[in-house]
Parts: sequence; structure tokens; C-alpha cells
Amino acid sequence: MTAAPITMTLYHHKERSWPDYLKQYSDLDSLVKRRNVDVVITPLPEQNRHLSFARLPESLRRLLFFAKPDVVVTMDDGQKPVQPIFAIDVTEHVAARDHWIQRFPNLVGCAQENVAGAFIAPRDMPHRKGFAGKTDPFFFFAYDRVIEIHQTPIYIAEWLSSDGANLDTDPKFGDLPPHDSDGMARTLGFFNLVLDAAMKGRDLSTLIRDRLIIDLRDDLRTVGYTRVPVIADFERLKCNMPAGRPLSDSEFKKWLAGRKLTFPSDIPDRIMKRDAYVVFSPIVNAGAANARANLLHRIKMKGGDPYTQQPLVFDYLFCRLGPTPTERDKNLVIDLSLLEFGDFAGYIHDAWKASPLQYTEFRKIKDRVPSYTLQLSDRLSQVMKNFVRLYAFTADLIVFSDGILYF
Repeated sequence: MTAAPITMTLYHHKERSWPDYLKQYSDLDSLVKRRNVDVVITPLPEQNRHLSFARLPESLRRLLFFAKPDVVVTMDDGQKPVQPIFAIDVTEHVAARDHWIQRFPNLVGCAQENVAGAFIAPRDMPHRKGFAGKTDPFFFFAYDRVIEIHQTPIYIAEWLSSDGANLDTDPKFGDLPPHDSDGMARTLGFFNLVLDAAMKGRDLSTLIRDRLIIDLRDDLRTVGYTRVPVIADFERLKCNMPAGRPLSDSEFKKWLAGRKLTFPSDIPDRIMKRDAYVVFSPIVNAGAANARANLLHRIKMKGGDPYTQQPLVFDYLFCRLGPTPTERDKNLVIDLSLLEFGDFAGYIHDAWKASPLQYTEFRKIKDRVPSYTLQLSDRLSQVMKNFVRLYAFTADLIVFSDGILYF
């Protein structure tokens, strides 16, 4: 009896040609020709609240909690539940400070699920017309912290620009990087290693000790460790911590008092036991004209970008010691004192109003059972607006003008 081929599903977010590129230039091509593997290519759901999201495999939904990579590869061997094995995130822009911070969550969900990944971006492009840029080495440092904490390999590959003005492109896929360039050859070799391990049933967590992964990580460190980032490097931290260090317990309580708020009496003990507070504010100058209106507009129209992802970055840079947010030696505070609690809670209320959990008659949820059961578990947060989802995941405390949320 011939064993059924393994099914590899290549989910794509925006660029449809990336799955074809990966299939063409990786070992997937020969595996398909030998009929060891079937490849299915399909788009990711546009929004988490859609029914198609609830129908995704559970492990894939968890991976997509923070954001959507450009490609996610899942494996179905016909026996075990479908599992993601690899992800790729791509940008055509140089990883300058604000840009890489916006894209940082795209592979953090992968690392938390022990799914290997690659981030593809150009390095310095000093001659690019209108978009000249220099790579921020803190980008490499931050991802190395993610690798260290989760013990999951991530490779940052260079999209080559031979002249520093234009991106080199592949002869067959004219809008994608050349497959035989050094960075892409390493990425494809990395994917082939993961693919082979997954098909052989190897524990993918052991890949972190593979020589190829060690060499890739050493390459990342040569760029990322030119200087260790500090609080004073980031304006949205320095505005509340002008001394360039976390606030002590007494300093934080004084900071709250300056906003006419008091430290909660029933705060969780893990927060009480830390005597250091890293305070992030999305707005550096809260007293500027229209600051509140501008922030509310960005939250409504752009999900809070470029502020939404920053607390997660600062968590990994300055707070996190272990794989979960509870494993910190400093409290992470999000300063939303420019807003009222209702500005934040309105998005939660909207998600609740749209939730199938409100119904008590089966006929009203029979066409939405995957969404019902998704939200019945502990995953209601997955369908929240990304601004709410990421802030609630990351923060120990969120400070509003009229109250404090603590987690």
C-alpha cells in the first residue's frame, strides 16, 4: 500500500508570487515531482474576525496572534494535527528604526510557537531615490533576544542591492530577490533543513543546535551587537524616564500621582515584587495641539501604527527574561493617560457586540460554529482590534486618564 503524500500548505498574506518562489527554489519542487508531497497554495484570511480565520488550524491561529507573515508553511502528515513549520516575512524597505519596529511582531508569534522563520530585507541603500536608508543594528539585536528567549531560530536575510539604489531581482520572479544571492541561498537552505526535519518527525526545537542555525545566528550577531540598546535610545521611553533608566516603585507612584491616579491596592503579586517600571508612551509630547485627536485617529484608521508594536519590542529589549510575559524583572507600563478608558474599551465592546457568544439559540450560530468555539475558549482576544490585542498582551499596566488596567 502506497503511503499518502504529505500535504504542505503555503499560506500567503499579500504577495502571491512568494509561495511559487519558495516551491520552485526549495526541496519542495523535487518532493512534488517524486510525489512525496502535495503543495496547496491559499491566502490567509484578511481579518481575524472572519469565519475563515476561525477555521484555520489552532496552532496556526496562535501563530497569527500578533500579525501575519508574508508566507506560512504548514504540514499535514495525515496523522498528527496540522502544524506550522516555517514562516517568511519580507519588506522592500531598509530596516530603519520605525520601519523594523512596525514589522517586529510578524515573526514573534512564530517564535512563541517554536516555528522557525526568516525575515528578508535590504541592508543599507544610500542611493535609493526618495527612500535612502541605513539599517538599524538594534533590529538584529532585538531578534537575537527573541531567539535566545524562545530558543527558536530566525534568520535575517539580505535582499541584495548591488548598487545601493535598486533591489536586485530574480530572473524568473522579477519582483522578488535573486534566489542564488547569498542571503536567499542561506534562507532556502534553512527552509530545506526545517522541511527535512519536519518530514522525518524530528523535534523542531532541536534545530537551534544545528550547525547551520548556529552559523546563521553568528552572522546576525556580527551586525546586531555593535552596541547594546538602552532606554535613552528611544524617545517614547525617554519622555517618561528622562534619566534613561526604569522608574523605581516610589518614582512610579509619584509619576501616577502627577496624573491624579493612585497605585491599585489589589495589584497582582508578580507586579508588586518588581521594583522597576519601564514606561512607554505612544506620544512624546502629550501637550501638543491635537495630540489626543491625532492618536485616536491613528488607532481608528491605522490600528495605532507605528505605536502598536513598540511595547512588544521594549518588552524583549528591556523586560523579558523567559518565554511568557510573566517572566520579567521589570514591569512594562503603557502610558495612555492622554486617553480615557472608554477610548480603549469601545473597541472591546464592539468585538463583544459582534461576537456569536451573545446568542442562546443554536440556529443563530450554526453557520458560525468555528467562531463560537474559538471565542468560547480563551481566544476572544484574537478577534480584537490589533491595537487592543497587542497592548493587552504586552502590558503589566495600562494607564488612562481616569483609571488603570492591570493584568
